[in-house]
Amino acid sequence: MMGLLQSALIACLPWLIERTGLSAGIWSLVLSAGMVPVLIGAPLWGRVADRRGARPVIGLASALVLAGFGLVLLVLGLNVQGAWAAVFLVLARLAHGAGAGGIFPAAQRLAIAGIGPKDWSYRLSRLQIAVHAGRLAGPALIALATWLGMMTGLFMAGVLAVLLVRGSRSAPVEHEPENGFLHGQPRSRLPWGPGRPFYLMALLLTAWVGSLQFVLGPVLTRIAEVSAEAGSSLTAAA
Repeated sequence: MMGLLQSALIACLPWLIERTGLSAGIWSLVLSAGMVPVLIGAPLWGRVADRRGARPVIGLASALVLAGFGLVLLVLGLNVQGAWAAVFLVLARLAHGAGAGGIFPAAQRLAIAGIGPKDWSYRLSRLQIAVHAGRLAGPALIALATWLGMMTGLFMAGVLAVLLVRGSRSAPVEHEPENGFLHGQPRSRLPWGPGRPFYLMALLLTAWVGSLQFVLGPVLTRIAEVSAEAGSSLTAAA
């Protein structure tokens, strides 16, 4: 769900710019606004998942993400323009980020529930595959929306996300205790120091990929001299 909704919005960025009258720079800030509550909320959500279990966290966090995406669809559907569009879109992205900060740590916790540390990497890699599958599905829907309309493509992404959330609620989970602790062990505080090189590498890689995502659509549209919808299709294909 996370990869699907985010990639769908980024893929149709040229159309979003035309639809709302906001510049590419403003849209970059709008989309980036969702990352602020992720940074703040992820550690807090992780503690809640450790204490209360991952299932309740995923349920509440998913509701926030879907509500944020629903508000984006409402703004676009009502064709809100200018400053008001920016205000409501930032609110939508903040709701999205507040939920996204909870989904990732809770999903990782569910992925390793009931298994030993030697199998954690395998389980977490499957979770990563699911995220990237969503990132492929989002642009695919936007490419299809060239014939159906961009609003239809985004609406389809939202419906698919709802179905994924409903499906995840019925998925079995192995041995997650009611108190949320794995194997009866209390949560311990992990040192940040030894992992700093890896955190820095992740920061730089994410910054580079994020910058590329935000500028790719507008640049392709300008170079190819095509309409906003065609530019969104080019972005999805890229």
